[in-house]
Amino acid sequence: MAKFILVSLCMAMLSAVTVNSHAAKAHSENIETDVVFTQLSRNVWMHTSYKSFDKWGTIPANGLIVLDEENSTLIDTAWNNAQTKTILEWAKTNLKRPITRAVFTHAHSDKMGGVETVRSYGIKTWANPHSNDLAPSNKLMPAEFDLSFDSNNRSSDISPLITFKPGAGHTLDNIVVYLPDEKILYGGCLIRPGNAKSMGNTQDGDVNSWDRSVKNIIQSFPVIDSVIPTHGAPGSKELLEHTIKLVEKHRGSLN
Repeated sequence: MAKFILVSLCMAMLSAVTVNSHAAKAHSENIETDVVFTQLSRNVWMHTSYKSFDKWGTIPANGLIVLDEENSTLIDTAWNNAQTKTILEWAKTNLKRPITRAVFTHAHSDKMGGVETVRSYGIKTWANPHSNDLAPSNKLMPAEFDLSFDSNNRSSDISPLITFKPGAGHTLDNIVVYLPDEKILYGGCLIRPGNAKSMGNTQDGDVNSWDRSVKNIIQSFPVIDSVIPTHGAPGSKELLEHTIKLVEKHRGSLN
């Protein structure tokens, strides 16, 4: 089931207008088949899928669809192949911009759980070489291609979007994606949402490097209007500082 929401992003304020009556519900009883589509700007849509865990309850995961003149680029899959198929079909049918490229920001199921479906559509796929190496051990299909990074840890493989390798944080392989035309930073799981009071899952992470990696983003992309985390609502650049403070607090609690 797909749901559609129109969103206007203004720095620290997020306002939403429902454009489909079914979107009034947060999610249906069949939660793991749902995908919500939220328009962030004229050419950028956020897809949100859900997965239920005994320990944490229902967890949303965001990704993006970025439109160009004829096609679109997918940033991260949904949790699973079925949800990801919904995204691909929706982009083709509703946006009239079939997804022809995809990039994945690290080798966890909320980012690469639907790679098999993406590749079955003949879509070109990229990820950090480290993510592609880790994917099989995490029971995930790797991307077809490795991203190539320059001396500034940037890749132009999916130009005009800029993929950036800031350093370890949520995982050792996490990357972010900057949309220069929109001044949107897709921070993925490296960036914590505004309502987060903890670091979330740090099992595969590096809390000693996490804050430094976020500072690398701030230095590399000084103009950011909107930040998209994986597990919460979009926000302003303040989410970067929020994440740094949470990392410092977490590290202090370990001493």
